[in-house]
Amino acid sequence: MRDEARPLNFTHEYQIVFAEPDDGSHVFGVKVGSSFTVPTASKLPTKTARNLEVLDHALNVLYSTPFDPSTWHNLAIQVDWDARTLGVFASKGGSRLKKVSKLVSNNSTKPVPEGRGDFHFGLLKLPLANPSDTTEQQGDVVRRGIQEGTLEGLYYSGVFVESATGGVSAGYSSIIPAF
Repeated sequence: MRDEARPLNFTHEYQIVFAEPDDGSHVFGVKVGSSFTVPTASKLPTKTARNLEVLDHALNVLYSTPFDPSTWHNLAIQVDWDARTLGVFASKGGSRLKKVSKLVSNNSTKPVPEGRGDFHFGLLKLPLANPSDTTEQQGDVVRRGIQEGTLEGLYYSGVFVESATGGVSAGYSSIIPAF
């Protein structure tokens, strides 16, 4: 849910949940906003900027839904580290989670243990590529780019990591089958 006192700037990409191995890639990612591109897209915000999207390691969109700032968006990402697969469950508001994707291969990730990583949630705002920078510099999202102030905010609740061996927590003490 979005913090109404700190609205998002949809011209930027916000990476809001991801698992990051040592190589800096993402096993999966949840994002909202205009995707970071080099060069920056000519029309911002982009058509999908106001969608909440779940991406695989190769940045394919597994699930996309309009981001309603006044509604809780509930997500579960099933990661099978050994088989290198992903599946997405989602719901809105007080509804129970349901499967919203197929179980997909995520073979572009490294095998375990190197393919595992740190779990992040927060509001990582990517810059816009600066046209004055070289193409190589434009891709350096850590040290370069155009970045307005960071006054945006999101609310998080019930963030956890669990084994899906016995199923997936779907809300209201219910369990649904994993993929």
